[in-house]
Amino acid sequence: MAVKPDRLSPGRRVAYEVVRKVHVGDAFAHETLSQQLKYAKLESRDAAYATRLAYGVISFDGTLDEILSRLCEKPNHIKPKVRDALKIALYEIFIEEKRDYAAVDQGVELVKSVHPHSAGLANAILRSAIKLSPEFPFGDPETDIEALARAYGFPVWLTKRFVGRFGTARTETVLAAFNQAPPFYLAVPSWYGETDAAIAALEEEGVEVSRIDPLLPRALVVGNPATAVAGELVSTRRLFTIDAAAQLTVRLCDARAQETIVEIGSGRGTKTLLLASEARLSGSAAARVIGVDSFEYKSMITLEQALSYDLSEVSVQTVDARDADALIEAVGGSGVADTVLIDAPCSGIGTLRRHVDKRWRLSESDITDLAGISMELLVAASHAVKAKGKIIFATCTMAEEENAEVVRRFLESPEGGLFEIERIQLSEVPESWGDFITEEGFFQSIPLDGGPDGHFIARMRKG
Repeated sequence: MAVKPDRLSPGRRVAYEVVRKVHVGDAFAHETLSQQLKYAKLESRDAAYATRLAYGVISFDGTLDEILSRLCEKPNHIKPKVRDALKIALYEIFIEEKRDYAAVDQGVELVKSVHPHSAGLANAILRSAIKLSPEFPFGDPETDIEALARAYGFPVWLTKRFVGRFGTARTETVLAAFNQAPPFYLAVPSWYGETDAAIAALEEEGVEVSRIDPLLPRALVVGNPATAVAGELVSTRRLFTIDAAAQLTVRLCDARAQETIVEIGSGRGTKTLLLASEARLSGSAAARVIGVDSFEYKSMITLEQALSYDLSEVSVQTVDARDADALIEAVGGSGVADTVLIDAPCSGIGTLRRHVDKRWRLSESDITDLAGISMELLVAASHAVKAKGKIIFATCTMAEEENAEVVRRFLESPEGGLFEIERIQLSEVPESWGDFITEEGFFQSIPLDGGPDGHFIARMRKG
C-alpha cells in the first residue's frame, strides 16, 4: 500500500534512511547524511529537520532501545526496519517532548511506509509512548546515574566514568555539550598569508568569523559553518578545519626552522602540514617534517597536499610505528628528531559530539586495548628523539587510562627513564582554558558548550 507523498514529511523520510544505513551498513552518520541530503534535494528547513532528527536518533540509540523495551513485551521480535522507524517517533516524543498525536500519526505513517502490516502495532506502541513519556528519564538524574545516562542518551558505563571523575554536576554539563553542535574552528596556514587577510576573505564569502585567543594567533571560530563549508576557502582547504585544542597541540610542539619534526599517526596530514607552517613562521622551513601513518592511502593524501602547497620539507612514511626498527629507518636514523608528535590512536571520547554514531559502538575494552598501543608507540618513538629533544603525546579522549596513566607507565619504563615531564604552563594556553591544566602539568580539555573538544596533551623532554 503506497503512502501519499503529503502524508509523510520528507525530512522524516531522509532521517529514517540515514538511521537505517548506519544500523545496517555500519556506515558513518555524517557521510551518510550528506549523501542522502544531496540525493533528496530538500528545502533548507526540511534538511535542517532531517539532520536534527537523524543525529538525535543515532545519538540516543541505546536509550531508545530501552524505551521500546518498556513499551513492548517482545521488542526483539519487531522487524529491524520497523524498530528504526519507531525510534524516530520515540525520539520526538521522549527527547523532543512532542507529546501530541501528530507525532503518533507521522510515526505510524513512517512504519506503514516500510512495513504496512506493522501499522497497527506502531499505533498501539506510540499511543502508549505518549502516556509514558512524562516519566522519562525514569528517575532523578541528580541521584540516579542510569537516569542521568538516559536523559542525555549515553551508555551507563561511560556515564559512570564521567561521574567518577568529574562529579554529577560537571558530568551533566559535559553530556549536554556532547548533544550540542560543536564549534567550527579553522586554522590559517603560513602560506595563506596573514590571519587578518583570511578573516577579510571569509567575510567576503558571508562567513561570520572571529579570532579565538592571542595565544592561538592563527585560529578562528566560525559562527555559520554551513556557509563556510560551501565557500571556496574551506572547500579547497586553503584554510584547515581543525579543533582549537588540536591547534594547541601543534602550537605546543614549538616547531622551529631547520628542525626534524615527526608526526606519528599523521592520518590525512592536517597536523603535519600545520607543523610545517609553524616552522616557517619561526623564520624558515623545517629541515624535515615527516608524517608517519600505518595506512598508505592516508599518507598519500598528506603527500598530495604537501606537494600542492609546495612544501618540499614534508615527506611521508607508511609503517607501523610500534616497530622501533621500522620507525627509526623511516625517519632516517636513531636520535635524529628534534620533536616527535604522537597523535595516538584512542577511543575518541573527547570528540563524540562530532561523531554521533560512536558512543554506542564503544566498549570499555577499547580503552584498555588502545592504551596498550599508545604505550608501544611511546617506547618506539623514544629511540627516534635526540638528546634534549621532546615527545608531545596527544589524544582526543578523556579516559585517564589512555592519557595520564600511559604517560606514567612510559616514564617508569627503561626507555621512558630518559625523559621527564615538561609542564605545560598557564602562560601557554588561552586564559579561559587555564582550568584544563592538571596538577601534573598535562593539558586535558573537556567539551563545554562553545569550547574545544576533549583533548589531552603531555610534553616530555629527553635528557
